[in-house]
Amino acid sequence: MNSARVNEMPLPDGRASRFSQIYIDRGGALRDDARMRQRLSASLPERGIDNLAKELHSELGIVVRFGPYGVYWNDFYEEAELRDVLDSVTLIFNILNRDHLFERRAKDYLKTVSRIFAEQNVGYKVDDLGVVHFVVDEEFERGRNTCIAALHLPRYVAVAANLDKAFSVLDTTPPDGKSSVRSVFDALEGLFRLMFTNAHRLGGSEIDQYLRPAIARTYMPGSADLRAAGKFLDSMKDWVETAHFYRHEQGKEEPAQPPLDIAVALISTGTGFLRWLAELDQRGSPNT
Repeated sequence: MNSARVNEMPLPDGRASRFSQIYIDRGGALRDDARMRQRLSASLPERGIDNLAKELHSELGIVVRFGPYGVYWNDFYEEAELRDVLDSVTLIFNILNRDHLFERRAKDYLKTVSRIFAEQNVGYKVDDLGVVHFVVDEEFERGRNTCIAALHLPRYVAVAANLDKAFSVLDTTPPDGKSSVRSVFDALEGLFRLMFTNAHRLGGSEIDQYLRPAIARTYMPGSADLRAAGKFLDSMKDWVETAHFYRHEQGKEEPAQPPLDIAVALISTGTGFLRWLAELDQRGSPNT
């Protein structure tokens, strides 16, 4: 997945930002699909967007060709830069939503666009303000949901709150990968300290001191399961060390935002560890 970069903040008049203002890296390639373009063209509302060509010109700086019978919308959706195609979704929604007569039409339009993105599997989603966002991928969402399900018990309220924050800040404008990684770490550390009340923090030495002996009591000695769990613990120690690159320490400079691909990888891996520990905890892993 491409790294996200913010080129402009939300518009000063309060209108929703557009895709290109949130994500466009001037040198980055985006995911495109010819059928998505054709379907977006076909989904244009027949009424309420008379000013769309003018909006495209004034807001995006592009000229849409006219002919004897009006705008050549098919040509626009086939030939325009992808950023302009995705931005047009926001402009259409804004135009429809300004007029109370077309509010229902605006919502229906977003539902249609959302269905097109999903069915064409292009990796985009549209929010309730008509702004197009990247979707990480189906596997990422599945991992998120299964981890949340594993934290359904009242015991995990604080842990689940940190996990929820991790995914919420990742979907802000712009995506805050740094805070998301920190929140996943906080969730994992909180669960670790629930399991091992004598542990004051989550670090490599604490994993060896508390979790490794508990793992040895959980899986059969000499088994492939125990060896696999040992390797998993080694990976967890590496993950904890890596996550510290994006955690602010007193007296040190605030870390920079990680590229979105690194943030997503760290978050995905961290939620995997979180789910594993929750299942061990519910199994009754001994507290040391």
